[in-house]
Amino acid sequence: MSTTTFHWGHGIALVYAAFAISMVGAVVIAARNHNPGLVQKNYYDLDINYQKRIEQKQNTAGLTEMPQIVYQREAMAFQVQLPANMTASEGKVKAFRPAMATGEITQVFQGVNTFQIPLKPTDRGYFRVELEWLTNNKDYYYETVIIIP
Repeated sequence: MSTTTFHWGHGIALVYAAFAISMVGAVVIAARNHNPGLVQKNYYDLDINYQKRIEQKQNTAGLTEMPQIVYQREAMAFQVQLPANMTASEGKVKAFRPAMATGEITQVFQGVNTFQIPLKPTDRGYFRVELEWLTNNKDYYYETVIIIP
């Protein structure tokens, strides 16, 4: 006749096992629900043309004045201003949130020095803004981070 008694050592083992199983379950559920969506849809093209991007950044670094991209709360928009006396013959600005695969804002511009990118009232949080433009047959690239509270 075997009599085993339940003592505090068994209780600790059960609590530890329940904790370990719940942690493994939480990790599995989180991994299944996570959508790692690519931030850049054309990442392959960007990788192939990386040297061009380096040259664009070097051209921008050579400017005496950097472009300005600021959030204007009253207008609910990003205000983009190229350096003084510089007008883009063509260009593109893209604003996106790296944490989200959706909600990218892209605007093409031409023949301007200053313009606005309208935002929705729900556009909040961390934005990465990329600005590409062409002036006098020279390509430029500038990026910045803007946080909308």
